[in-house]
Amino acid sequence: MADKKKVPSLADMKEAEAALDEAIKDLKEKQKPLDPQLVDASAKKLERIVCYLVIQFHFVHQILGLMRRQATNIIDTMGVRATADGWYELSYNPAFVMKYSDSVIVYILYHEVMHAVLHHCTTRQFDNKELGNIAHDLAVNELIPVTAGSCEPPIENGRRMGVFADDLKKTPIFKDIENKKSSEWYYEYLKTKCPPQSKNGQGKGDGKGKGQSGLGHGLGDKENKLDSHDGWSEEHEIAAERMRAKINQVAKSASWGNISAGDQEMILAAQVRKTNWRNLLRKFYGNYIWPESEATRKRPNRRTGLIHPGTKKTSVDRHLVAIDTSGSVDSDLLAQFLSTINQMTDYVPIDLMQFDWDKTEDPKPFDMRRKNYAFKGRGGTSFDPVMKTVKERRYKSVVILTDGQAAAPEKPKAAVVWVLPMGCQPPVDWGLRVHMTRTA
Repeated sequence: MADKKKVPSLADMKEAEAALDEAIKDLKEKQKPLDPQLVDASAKKLERIVCYLVIQFHFVHQILGLMRRQATNIIDTMGVRATADGWYELSYNPAFVMKYSDSVIVYILYHEVMHAVLHHCTTRQFDNKELGNIAHDLAVNELIPVTAGSCEPPIENGRRMGVFADDLKKTPIFKDIENKKSSEWYYEYLKTKCPPQSKNGQGKGDGKGKGQSGLGHGLGDKENKLDSHDGWSEEHEIAAERMRAKINQVAKSASWGNISAGDQEMILAAQVRKTNWRNLLRKFYGNYIWPESEATRKRPNRRTGLIHPGTKKTSVDRHLVAIDTSGSVDSDLLAQFLSTINQMTDYVPIDLMQFDWDKTEDPKPFDMRRKNYAFKGRGGTSFDPVMKTVKERRYKSVVILTDGQAAAPEKPKAAVVWVLPMGCQPPVDWGLRVHMTRTA
């Protein structure tokens, strides 16, 4: 039997009609031409505040120099985005600028600058846009030094506009939220607090001040919105490169102003380009795909046929993969790693060995056709057995999957790749480093 369509009630129809009227009213308001006097007054106010930032917040002033300013009534507040030609644009509603004090506008300018500096509006996007916007704002607001009279968030109806970790801690659901975390950390945290999403994207909330996420407490509330994230896109790598160059210039000249050492490290860490670790490993092994060969008349040339001699293999080098089984590499990363290595076995002969403080399994040809792969060990860690094996068997290269927590080994003649979980480093300064991230 076909499902009967639900007939909307009179209350539903009135609610939909009211929402449509509100949308039409909002659209008409945004289509109104800007008041020239208001635009001029707001532009002069912004210019005066930006000049003040040279002394009080020099770093913010420098980053604002990369941004064009554009008055608009399309947004209600202020926002930053990367433009098609690879620059940054600071959009602002003149009425919003004139409404608040200088100290509040300083705070919001600081807020927009940090979004740009941390690449929130270019390369660090999330699948769930709503939760991602909240996570970005939480990360940024944690870095802004609130100072009464010079840099403070706007207050509406007795509460700060925007989302703050300290404010969220006052509610039981968010009591375990932490301060000074990255937007990625806040995003994963908020995902654990979200109710299941329905097919139409709505949460289980009643829609009264709870936003799409259904979390409430000001998260996603339109009336509590501090700035606009419209126009954010991951397609603006040119703008991101310009920002990296600017941050590099600031770091070299040590012109951070009042930015704390901890915040400097976070900003510099955000400038590191994301590298696809799978592609990096494939490229590494790709250098060894073609073995040594010699010319022969017994085979036709692949390009010209019998006119020129072909080639034949004279030797085949084997390559070692060593897995640290001391318990420091979790099963998720291990599965990703083995899957990627397996894709190269058709082109490069690969042997696999296990180790902790000693060899727990001798090198064997790697074959992922087995459904299960048993790992032995779980003791301490030492890289010496690996390097000894590389030397004895004359491997061309060795890829070591580990967390790096062991004494520095002797450098072998073979090429070395350290594959580590994100945030870990090897105990040596030689070898290629690959940092793995979880796909889930």
